[in-house]
Amino acid sequence: MSKLIVAEVKDLLKKLSNDEITFSRMVEILNEKKSETKIPRRIRLDLMTKVELMISNAMDEVEKMEADERLTTAGLKLQEAKNLVSDFVDEQIY
Repeated sequence: MSKLIVAEVKDLLKKLSNDEITFSRMVEILNEKKSETKIPRRIRLDLMTKVELMISNAMDEVEKMEADERLTTAGLKLQEAKNLVSDFVDEQIY
C-alpha cells in the first residue's frame, strides 16, 4: 500500500473518530480513491511531475519533425527516460 494511501486512510479514520464524517461517507471516499487508482499515475497528465511533463512535451515535439531514423531513436530514448523518471516517482509515492 502506498504511503499516500496510508496517510489518507489515517486521516479519514481520525475524522471518523472525531465525528467529522460518517462511516458511509468514509466508505464512499475510499471507493472513489480506489477507482482513481485504476489508471496508472504515470499516464495521467494531472498527476505527472514537472519533469515527466517536460519529457512528454519533448517527445511530442520530436514526433512533429520529419521522418528520420535518428528522430525515431531520439523518441525512443525520450520514452525510456520518461519511464525511468516515472519509475523513480512511483517508488517514492507507492
